[in-house]
Amino acid sequence: MLDILRPYQIDAVADLERAIAVGERRIILVAPTASGKTVIAAELIRVLAARFPSVLVLSHRLEIITQTSKKLYACNISHGVIKAGFTPRPMSESRSHRYKHSGRAPCAPRP
Repeated sequence: MLDILRPYQIDAVADLERAIAVGERRIILVAPTASGKTVIAAELIRVLAARFPSVLVLSHRLEIITQTSKKLYACNISHGVIKAGFTPRPMSESRSHRYKHSGRAPCAPRP
């Protein structure tokens, strides 16, 4: 799946990148329902993964974990899921579920 960011999503990613660049440590994104927060997060993770060795995403809801994992997989972003009661796929080495890069284009190319 190839997502094209909407203008306000591009602005949100840029704002978050700027906050990180100046050393902000407590950053929150507030956006309405169906505004594409998962798409914004996937793009931010894609950008940050190029600069940082790891990115951690926490969630209190299985639905959010599943949605985010599917989006990261669709965006070709290698990641893992560690969750109580989660059964890894047979090819996984441990409880950490890993999706490997498939060589497809990034999820949200910048204009």
